[in-house]
Amino acid sequence: MAHEACLNCHFKLKALNKKAGPTDCSGCHAADRQAAIQRLEDIPRIRRNQPDHLLLSLWLKDAVRTGEPSRQFISPVAFSHKSHEAATESCYVCHHASMDPCITCHTRIGSEKSASIRLEKAMHSQRSMAGCKGCHLEQMKDKNCSGCHSQMPQKFLPENDCTGCHSIQAALLKPVPADPKLISAIAEAEIASRKAHWSLVSETEIPETVTIDIMKDQYEGATFPHRKITQTLSAGAQKSRLASHFHGTEQTLCAGCHHHSPLSLTPPRCASCHGLSATPDPDGRPGLKGAYHGQCIRCHQEMGIQKPAATDCAACHKPKTGPDQRTSGVDIKGQAP
Repeated sequence: MAHEACLNCHFKLKALNKKAGPTDCSGCHAADRQAAIQRLEDIPRIRRNQPDHLLLSLWLKDAVRTGEPSRQFISPVAFSHKSHEAATESCYVCHHASMDPCITCHTRIGSEKSASIRLEKAMHSQRSMAGCKGCHLEQMKDKNCSGCHSQMPQKFLPENDCTGCHSIQAALLKPVPADPKLISAIAEAEIASRKAHWSLVSETEIPETVTIDIMKDQYEGATFPHRKITQTLSAGAQKSRLASHFHGTEQTLCAGCHHHSPLSLTPPRCASCHGLSATPDPDGRPGLKGAYHGQCIRCHQEMGIQKPAATDCAACHKPKTGPDQRTSGVDIKGQAP
C-alpha cells in the first residue's frame, strides 16, 4: 500500500519533470540515501479512503443494526483523521499492525490478534504511542508543556474526566446514524466546536507582579512578573489544539503552580499547605523553601529557560544588607525556613 501511494506520486512528478522523491528501492531503503532526502514542510496527504472525521465507538455498528444503542455505553469520541495525520510521520504510528480499524483486533475482551489486549487498554495505555493517551502524554514533554506537566503525577484512569474525549451526547445519536457521511458530519461539528471552549481571564484579574517575602534570611523577598508568565503560558497553549482543548479554560493553567487546590483567580497561598520546617511533612509535602525553589527552578530547567540560572540566587533575590542581615538560615521570626 505504501509503495502504491508513494511511488505512483513520485513517478507522476518525475514524468512532468518536477522534483520528485525516490523511484527505486535504495532511495527509501538505503540509510545513506534516506538521510539525504530533504524533508517536506508541506507533506501531501495520502488518500486511503479514510474519512476526514469519524466517531470512535465500539458499539455504534451494533446500534446501527438494531436501531437503538444499549443503555450502557460509553459516549463516542469525535476523532479527526486529518489533523492527526499531519501530526504523525506515518499511519503506522497508530495503525501499528494494519490499516484496519482498531476494533478489528482490539475487541471489547481482546483477541488472539491483539495478544488479548482489550480496546480500552489499547486506547488508554500510557506506554504506547499507538494509543491515544500514550501519544498525548508524549506531547507533554515538549518544552512549552513540560514545565508544569513534568511536576504533575499522572492520574489513574478513574480519576480523569472522560468527557474531555468521550463528548458525543446520546441525543446526537437518535436516531442512530447509519450513513457514514452523517457520522463524519457529527464528528466534524463536535471537533469544530472545541476551540470555542477556551475562555480568557481579564488582564486586570491577573496580578502584574507577585512578591514572595514570607520568609527572609540572607536575601530579600523575590518579586516575579506573574502576569507576563501566565500570559506566556496562555499564548503557548492557544497555539496547540491539543492544549487548548484539554486545558478548557485559561484558569486551568494556574494549576501548574497553584496545584492541589480548586481552580480560582484567588488561590490560597503556598504557606497554607507548606510549613516553614526544613524537613518534609510525613505525607511528603516539602517545606516552604523547598516548595518555592522546586516549582520555580524545575520549571525553568524543563522549559529551557537559561536566565535566571538555578544557582544564581541574586538574580531573583537581592542580598540583604544592614545590621539585621543573617547568614545562619534563620528567618526574621527565628524559625528555620
